[in-house]
Amino acid sequence: MEHPLAPLADRFRFNSDFIDILAAGLEEIDWAQSPGGESNPAIWILGHMVSSRRHILRQLGTDVPAEGYDGLFSMGKERDREVTYPPAELLMDDYKHTGRRLSDILALVSREQADEAVEHQAPDGSTTVEGAINFYFFHEVYHLGQLGLIRRVLGKPRFV
Repeated sequence: MEHPLAPLADRFRFNSDFIDILAAGLEEIDWAQSPGGESNPAIWILGHMVSSRRHILRQLGTDVPAEGYDGLFSMGKERDREVTYPPAELLMDDYKHTGRRLSDILALVSREQADEAVEHQAPDGSTTVEGAINFYFFHEVYHLGQLGLIRRVLGKPRFV
């Protein structure tokens, strides 16, 4: 049986490990720093990636229990300076946990499932499961790049 999303399963798994490299040396205060103007702090970006992974799992029909922070980071939601965001450690754990679940599921998605229509079109216009998952992978990598930039702006060493 063909599993067309298996390569993405491996890539999401890589991201789940790579986040540790990007987060190395960031203290709680660093997570809260906005690196300039109205840009989002690292904690918001991390929470947004968690929210996206949780959204993907739900789109794939997986039961994902609601968390109190679910609505804080959804697409289109702006950072709220009045909100106390969850600690980075909690969000990192959720990111990795949802990543393992996501990778396990994507590795087994059949061609028929990949071609199914999604309930809501992805922001890039994709209307199939495969298209939407590809968009969300690109979306996640974009935000990982932001975290890499933020760590450098905060004076943290580059990763090698």
